[in-house]
Amino acid sequence: MSGQAKWPDQIHDCKEAIRWLRANSQKLGTNPDQIAVWGSSAGGHLASMLGSSGNVEELEGNLGKHLEQSSRVQAVFKYFGPSEFLRMDDFPSAIKHLSSGSPESQLIGSPVWNARGLALQASPIL
Repeated sequence: MSGQAKWPDQIHDCKEAIRWLRANSQKLGTNPDQIAVWGSSAGGHLASMLGSSGNVEELEGNLGKHLEQSSRVQAVFKYFGPSEFLRMDDFPSAIKHLSSGSPESQLIGSPVWNARGLALQASPIL
């Protein structure tokens, strides 16, 4: 989470988990070609990122023993996770998403507008 690490560490962890699941699918009795992810809020954001970043090399990371495995997922179920960091204040909310204390700014380690590149990279809709 954002209090423990900064972007893109979170998605690197998630992709490592998907690669591990795929590499261990025979032991687990699962189909490595049918992996779905689900999450709400921050988890929804990460689920969306897994679904939208299959070909984004800088988001793959190099964690774990199964780097030869794909980190792609086949389905995403997202509940109220952030999607477009730079536009979130365009909609009514109790949170000022562009402020330095917002969850999104904490995630990327800087106010969203000061780190537009990271904010765009962390936005699964783009």
